[in-house]
Amino acid sequence: MDINYIIIFGAALLLSIVYYKVARWLNFTDHPIGRSSHSKSTVTGLGVIFPLTLLVGYSVVKTTPPMSPFFIIALMMVALISFIDDILFVKHSIRFVFQIFGILLLLSSLHFGYTTLAIIPIYVAAAIFGIGVINAYNFMDGINGMLGLNLLASLICFFLLNDVLPVTNGEPLH
Repeated sequence: MDINYIIIFGAALLLSIVYYKVARWLNFTDHPIGRSSHSKSTVTGLGVIFPLTLLVGYSVVKTTPPMSPFFIIALMMVALISFIDDILFVKHSIRFVFQIFGILLLLSSLHFGYTTLAIIPIYVAAAIFGIGVINAYNFMDGINGMLGLNLLASLICFFLLNDVLPVTNGEPLH
């Protein structure tokens, strides 16, 4: 196992512990209501650790491929509006605008290799899918434990694709 993975995991763990203590102190908690899946108050907003860990991996360890400025801005924009929504209430329409703009910025940093007219349906489909995935993760985050298991399954799949399974043309899939 590469030492960089251990450093990134350690940074994520450290950021999570620090955030948990600060969130408890600042009372960033979700209190259960009648339809909640939890029976005692839980810390909210911990999802902001994932983009911060990606930035640590990119800036400190230099293990991730180079990211465009549009990708970083889009990631931080969606993470910030989601974090604010976890701490305070943000109207769905405002969150939706930030998510659309973030997804379109992210898509603009990708190179599909099509003409401008041919890429519009791809952008529309990818934006709808991306916003759906973001909101599905946000919904699962409210059901404690499901998000953690889903992310663990996703990370195991990415690990298998990148490091264990056969390479394509001598290159890992990344």
